[in-house]
Amino acid sequence: MHLTRRILPLSLLFCLASAVALQGQSLRALEKAADKAIAAKDYYTAMVHLQEALTRAPEKPALLYRYAEVARRFHAYPQAAKHYRKVLDSREADAFPDALFHLAEVEKIQGNYEAAENHFRQFLAEKKGSPSLLERARREAEACRWAAELRPDTAWVVENLGRRINSPYSDFAALERGDTLYYTSYRFDFKEDSYRPRRRLAKILSSRRGSRGRTLPRKFNEAQRHTAFTAFSHNGKRIYFAICSYTQGVNIRCELYYREKDRRRRWSRQPVKLPESINLPGFTATQPAIGFDSTLQKEVLFFASDRPGGKGKLDLWFVTVDGKSFGTPQNLEALNTPEDDLAPFFHTPSQTLYFSSEGHPGLGSFDVFRAARRASGWGEVVNLGLPFNSSYADLHFTLDDSGQKGYLSSNRPGSMFLDREYQACCFDIWRVRKKPPPQPSPES
Repeated sequence: MHLTRRILPLSLLFCLASAVALQGQSLRALEKAADKAIAAKDYYTAMVHLQEALTRAPEKPALLYRYAEVARRFHAYPQAAKHYRKVLDSREADAFPDALFHLAEVEKIQGNYEAAENHFRQFLAEKKGSPSLLERARREAEACRWAAELRPDTAWVVENLGRRINSPYSDFAALERGDTLYYTSYRFDFKEDSYRPRRRLAKILSSRRGSRGRTLPRKFNEAQRHTAFTAFSHNGKRIYFAICSYTQGVNIRCELYYREKDRRRRWSRQPVKLPESINLPGFTATQPAIGFDSTLQKEVLFFASDRPGGKGKLDLWFVTVDGKSFGTPQNLEALNTPEDDLAPFFHTPSQTLYFSSEGHPGLGSFDVFRAARRASGWGEVVNLGLPFNSSYADLHFTLDDSGQKGYLSSNRPGSMFLDREYQACCFDIWRVRKKPPPQPSPES
């Protein structure tokens, strides 16, 4: 994800790989092990157990449906679609009224818009879902029609940064400052972890002038917690970031911190935790972004949180910053939806907020959107379209001051798979750049 209260089903940031001894286990034991993994939101392990269970009962619709569900949550979309179809082809299809909706959902994410629209409309016609799911199906069918007719902005190029930056694990949240690219990677072993299978840790890296990424020096990263995301104050003397801890299984809760530069222009060794008004106990505060709001004439900290007072899941919030004092967090009600809205980035030169959402009409999974800051509030929410967005998940969009170059994180085709069998996981960092204007032809 990107680090939020849920890892795999929300931000797609992480992928667990584990060797699970399955031989000799009974069907009931395999299902119980899958239940335990699902409760911990460890969908990879659940898939492994259910896949083995299906070798014992390959035609059992309930087992096929459970496998499709965990495959969808693990973002193994081809596997999910295959098993939803098996459920719908079975004699017990009526026992799984949401299977058709979820088949359409994963077809849309894979960019198969015609099939997805047909299945959404079939789901609407059958009227077997809940009112909220039927309303979502209506919106999704319309979004499929829009996505199928969308054409890319050919003035822009999107290119993978390659192996100097990316790894088979998730790499995300790239932000360029001067000649240095800062980003987060989930490639690190959690060596002291007592949980099994052993989990991984995220750390912040930097790459100067395209060099191979290295972790930040002076023990900037936590040894037994995630350290993720970066945002810099306007004068560059403060860096904001998140420190996140595992709470149960692969669930994660984050809090926001900052460090300041000392007299030798090095980041202070001791991080400062933001006040409880921002880091509300028991809830996540993550993905910081800093900008100067010309309407308020103040520096503003944007972040994502599941705190009370929002519209749904993760919401966008902002708070004014005055030195070491922070205002009262306010919900960006005009931009948030009942689904997840996260990964803010404020482009100060254009006074534009970029963010990712699953609630606004999009191409598939998370899309990047923008909204201009107005004196009266916020302008219309606009989907960035192609090639910035894809049918897969697109997050953590950033842009340089010129507006000509930026970065995003995506698990779109061309990103590295951690698990090629399931074609799932993970995020890579991609550069977006505007093509130079064509050179005038020489005069004859």
